[in-house]
Amino acid sequence: MSRMEDVFNARVKEYEEWFEQHPCVYATEVELLRRLLPNNGMGIEIGVGTGRFAGPLGIEVGIDLSEEMLALAKKRGIEAIWADAHNLPFEDESFDYALMMVTLCFVEDPDQAIKEACRVLKKGGVLVIGIVDKESPLGQVYQRKRKNSPFYKYARFFSVDEVKNMLKHNGFNVKQILQTLFVDDLRKVGKIDEVKDGYGQGGFVGIKALKL
Repeated sequence: MSRMEDVFNARVKEYEEWFEQHPCVYATEVELLRRLLPNNGMGIEIGVGTGRFAGPLGIEVGIDLSEEMLALAKKRGIEAIWADAHNLPFEDESFDYALMMVTLCFVEDPDQAIKEACRVLKKGGVLVIGIVDKESPLGQVYQRKRKNSPFYKYARFFSVDEVKNMLKHNGFNVKQILQTLFVDDLRKVGKIDEVKDGYGQGGFVGIKALKL
């Protein structure tokens, strides 16, 4: 078991409490992702955690390496499977769309994770990646405080351009980018935040790409 698996297995309660303490941030992120994901088809969340996003977004299948988090995802009605993002246990072209919600920063090999997502998607399938943009005001705060976070201590943050390049090199064409959370402190978010096109200002960014 990796260090990250240990962290997530041991801190499920703390992870869940974060969403209860930041309801408007959570609702804002869900809304941004909803705008990027297809309205139908079979979907998978790669790095499903406790199902906090797959559940409200109607994603039926999720994989993760944290058994404790998967147990909660199952209670939220998700087909939760213990699996590694680098080696997905599915046939080629099994899904219509996939979500990676703040997953890239925790995987050992982001390129391989994207390549695997490409493999299990049908041609023309959609991959949506959600990230904390390291070049945004919020992303810079996250990086400065990462040593104090049990979750982000071992994470690697990416810029939008870095993710766009990984997608391009692994069989995808970027179609749409949305941004939100225009703050440097999540405690300032007292209502569902505005979602805008593009990137460069918002701390949370969603990138929609199509499999070529």
